Amino acid sequence: GRAQRNMSKLATRKPAPIIPPQAGSLRSLTVTMAVMCYLACLAIGALILINRAVDNWTSGLSREITVQVRELQQSDIEAELAKAAEILKSTPGVVSVEVLDREAGAKLLEPWLGTRNLGDLPIPRLIRVVIDEQNPPDFEALEQQLTAQVKGVAIDTHRRWQAELTRMARTLSILSYAVLLLIGLSAVTMVIFGTRTVLDANREVVDVLHLVGAKDRYISRQIDSRFLKTGLLAGLIGVALGLAGTQKRNTATDD
Repeated sequence: GRAQRNMSKLATRKPAPIIPPQAGSLRSLTVTMAVMCYLACLAIGALILINRAVDNWTSGLSREITVQVRELQQSDIEAELAKAAEILKSTPGVVSVEVLDREAGAKLLEPWLGTRNLGDLPIPRLIRVVIDEQNPPDFEALEQQLTAQVKGVAIDTHRRWQAELTRMARTLSILSYAVLLLIGLSAVTMVIFGTRTVLDANREVVDVLHLVGAKDRYISRQIDSRFLKTGLLAGLIGVALGLAGTQKRNTATDD
């Protein structure tokens, strides 16, 4: 009776895994894969943030143009501003016109010139113009009309800034993709060497299984299952850390 019970317990007992989860080499591989997944999440997050920021900047620039009126000798700048505003308001494709005061132009120069002695400088007056993106005005005709009727006027359509932002976004996107590719190649290389290390550390177990008649298909299936579980665990840890870091960064940015 007792011998039969022992035999039945041994028959129903689940066999131990070929590579135990608590193996030191497997733990090191898990940590390495988790770190690589975390770095990959950071690279993807940086790529998304870059594209989103550039889209916001370029969309804001495409909706507006800036008209500058310089203060010249023997000219009334307020009158020139009024003439420029009237021309802009009567131009098809212009949604709104806002004449900014002199203090607004001075604040734009503060990062470069500071706040001292700005009162003596002939700071240009600015006119903020919101245009219809679907039906924009003819900028060349508008510039010719303003130049002919308003003294010291200049129009800035922000196209040069849009081109610079687009070029910068393209460069940063390429760098992000390159970093992501390098991280992927490094992760694959580390997994290959880590797998070999784990197998070398458990070679005796594999040899014993071969001696007792275990087939290569069974051994490879067990090993593949172990490394699949390890990869999923490391990926979940890396993604969780990446999401936590992104959430913390967004909270700090909002504050």
